[in-house]
Amino acid sequence: MAGANVWPSEPEGFRDACLNYYHAVIDVGKVLFRLFALALDLPETYFDDKTKNSAAIMRMHHYPPQTGPEDDGTVGIGAHTDFECFTILWQEPGIQALQVLNSEKRWVHAPPIPGTLVIK
Repeated sequence: MAGANVWPSEPEGFRDACLNYYHAVIDVGKVLFRLFALALDLPETYFDDKTKNSAAIMRMHHYPPQTGPEDDGTVGIGAHTDFECFTILWQEPGIQALQVLNSEKRWVHAPPIPGTLVIK
């Protein structure tokens, strides 16, 4: 599928709010790439030309609250590995949805912390 995004007419300002968030997160990503370069003892701008026209994608997921036992039929996006260089996530405060696979190969909750982003 390709083409222009289809935006709902309501709520008012939704499209602008989403695009403002998208561009702010792109800016965070640019900072992260510069930090990665420095951590690798490369020039700070090393990744600039490699990410100038990156295919950054914003996905908005809603995970409905789960009230019953967890099983393979539980609604959600399911266990997966992100294929991007990194993922920047904002979580709704007070709603537990994200889990991450720990070093013991167990899925553990990543509780939302107000005022933060999850970088994975």
